[in-house]
Amino acid sequence: MWLRSRALRIYGPPVALALLVAGSVWWLGRDHGAGPGPDRAAGGDALPERQFGGSVSAVAVSGERAWLGTGNRLQAVDLSDPRIPVPLGQSDALPEAIRSVAVAGDYVYAAAGLSGLAVFDAADPNQPVRVGLVDTPWATNDVVVADGLAYLADGSRGVRIFDVSDPTLPRPLGATDTPGDALSLAVARPTGQGGSGSDGGSGSDGDGDDGDPTILVYVADWGTGVRVLDASDPAAPHEIGWIDTPGVASDVAVNGDVLVVADREEGLRIVDVSTPAAPRDVAALALPGVPERVALIGAIAYVAAQEGGALAIDLSDPTAPVLLGGLEGATVVVDVAVVAAAGDDVAAVEVAAVEVEADGASGAGTGAETGGAMSRGGPPAAHVFFADVGTRVAPAVDSRADLWARMHIWGVEGAPKVAAGLAGMHIATIVDSGMERVGMYFSPSLIEGGDIVPGTDILYLADGLAGVLVVDLSKPSAPELLGSLDLPGATHDIRVDGDHALVAAGEAGFVLLNITNPRNPLVIGTVDSPGEALGIALAEEPADAPSADAQADGEDASAAGSRRLVYMADGPGGLRVIDPYGPDGPVEVGFADTPGNSWDVTVSGGYAYISDRPGGLRIFDLAQPMSPREVAVRYEHEADILDVTVVGDRAWLAGGLTGVILLDVSDPTAPEELGVLALDDRAIGVAHDGDRVYVAAGTAGLRALTAGSSGTMRELAGWAMPGSSERVLRHGDRLYVAAEMGGLQIVPIGR
Repeated sequence: MWLRSRALRIYGPPVALALLVAGSVWWLGRDHGAGPGPDRAAGGDALPERQFGGSVSAVAVSGERAWLGTGNRLQAVDLSDPRIPVPLGQSDALPEAIRSVAVAGDYVYAAAGLSGLAVFDAADPNQPVRVGLVDTPWATNDVVVADGLAYLADGSRGVRIFDVSDPTLPRPLGATDTPGDALSLAVARPTGQGGSGSDGGSGSDGDGDDGDPTILVYVADWGTGVRVLDASDPAAPHEIGWIDTPGVASDVAVNGDVLVVADREEGLRIVDVSTPAAPRDVAALALPGVPERVALIGAIAYVAAQEGGALAIDLSDPTAPVLLGGLEGATVVVDVAVVAAAGDDVAAVEVAAVEVEADGASGAGTGAETGGAMSRGGPPAAHVFFADVGTRVAPAVDSRADLWARMHIWGVEGAPKVAAGLAGMHIATIVDSGMERVGMYFSPSLIEGGDIVPGTDILYLADGLAGVLVVDLSKPSAPELLGSLDLPGATHDIRVDGDHALVAAGEAGFVLLNITNPRNPLVIGTVDSPGEALGIALAEEPADAPSADAQADGEDASAAGSRRLVYMADGPGGLRVIDPYGPDGPVEVGFADTPGNSWDVTVSGGYAYISDRPGGLRIFDLAQPMSPREVAVRYEHEADILDVTVVGDRAWLAGGLTGVILLDVSDPTAPEELGVLALDDRAIGVAHDGDRVYVAAGTAGLRALTAGSSGTMRELAGWAMPGSSERVLRHGDRLYVAAEMGGLQIVPIGR
């Protein structure tokens, strides 16, 4: 079964730094070959050929195209009809998640964390091609491109400026350190210089005025507030002013004299920058959620407020900002872009572009003094685009996080569900009362498990907070979403049984679906379990045992019957036994407690093998299904057991940091260890295929192993995967790898 990731651990600064260092070490290793390349014995030169879904963590819009950072890939979306966005092409995977996107002409620039700045030729949106990858000293969190220059927020190394007049050969010009960690930036140019402002807006090549222009860069510098740089000479940018903020400055946007700061837990700050060397705080606005990104058009600020959703704020009077409202259905929003719209046509707007006179006084940007009224005029309508990761994200303390880096297997969900769990790109328009939805590009964000209908190409996915997704795989290069179903809990695992699907729905327990029509799955029964439903297995009740009903009535084996039963890993609730097809609907018929956290379950040969996390591997005899009897325990408090696959008399265990464990289970009451193989990261999921085993190994990607008759394991090949590989499923000549917020990765393994 596939992994179920349930909650986020929020790391303190030392741990965050350690993670970044570890990531750097891992990346250095990958840079020299990415581990063992797939050899012919392991199925050919396999590479992910397609990604379905994934966390949309960044968005930029140019003309009738949206460019999304979808996991590790750049995704193009057609906006010719904003009500019905249509996916176009996607790039090959980068080593890390995309954190920010900027568009200039036919090129797209992506901030890719420790991997630096990626440049894509996007002239053909059906096939964006990476043409450059620029290394930077730290982690590239944001990029703004204007007038042939790229301005980078490079974490603890401050701001770096590159000449990108030839996008395929970016040339470093200058840099300046900042005292904190540069998370994002906005660029302001003088009157008549042309070009665009900040937050990934498109650039242009204006001729400019004679003489050196004044170029200002406002930097959201984490805990040190906002730094103001003079970048008139791009070879020697230097600080001329700063303003502290009470929170963590995550993003900035500027319009004329008004600078808006997303200050995370301290809300939105409005700053007067009529004198750039002496910014002055003029107002603050507490917001629901945590403001992560902000964009400006006219006198309206649009805020990506994580769990607070997508918000619009009226800044007509900058000293008294007013929350206009939010967008219904937004889940966890992490980026925003805004454009003017005329009818159904989308036209790019220079977002947050600033016109500043040479002496630093305000120019024509707003036509108003800070503290006075900003015009609500401008475009008659605006389309706003919000990137929604669909699940809770704990941003890194010292840098903008890889959005799935916090999504590993740390525990169970502990907070109520947010919105509908929908992920992707929301498209909205502004109205007097706030915002109205125009359309949505859906991108499954937290794929946790799945099963394929035998004999078909229909895949059912457990997508966490978004529920159940139904995907047509008949064209592996272009998976099609057929239908979806929201469920009360977080969907962690799913099994298909004829016209039914059996779902482990977290705190909502067991859910039975009718899937006769895959485009419209229906809930037909539930069982509220005491713990948290995390894993599902389906098996026949042993034919030589009394039926569960017969056991309840005290009958003996002469009244034996046979039926299908569900065995469910219920977290702290242990192992639950459910009759899914009882005369009155699904009903629990038995259970067994376990000391750990029941994470997954596999049934083979009349025995249930429980991945009990710190409780190790627990093996239960199912001869009496109402009373499963524990017959063996291995690795209690020795390994973090996450998955078990049993084939014949061998069991393959995903043992977390311990690695892959191979057991002889010819006698399930006395399993014997045959071998252990440690991996670069934790072993999380295991799938068996003939003489080979595929292991989902977190950030170590997908690994192929084999074992000899003695049990000695040998690694055949390794594939670097975007995201964190958590579960793997084989169907036909392809592997489908759940990479959590990296989406579903499709890997050909031609024999």
